[in-house]
Amino acid sequence: MWYTKGINACLKDLDTDGKNGLMEEEAAERQKKYGSNSIDDSGKKEGIIKKLLRQLNDFLVIILIELLAKPFASTFGIIGFTTYLIGFYEMFVGITQLCSS
Repeated sequence: MWYTKGINACLKDLDTDGKNGLMEEEAAERQKKYGSNSIDDSGKKEGIIKKLLRQLNDFLVIILIELLAKPFASTFGIIGFTTYLIGFYEMFVGITQLCSS
């Protein structure tokens, strides 16, 4: 783990100089070997409905939805519905924040 090592140990393991960094030839060689230091996000972005449906595939989420649905059958259906709407809103906000980061 890099965070447990000291600076000199990391520089030695990475075979580099702490003052000057890598020479251009060495950097180009490492880029060929390891690839560029970037994230490929050129793929099609997933819509909110697909994200929501993907979240619903989890067994625990299905159980929680079932538990939220039970109050609808009781006399306290309004409270259950309100709880459901609040939960859905929080999940929507969480998914949106997760996707924007």
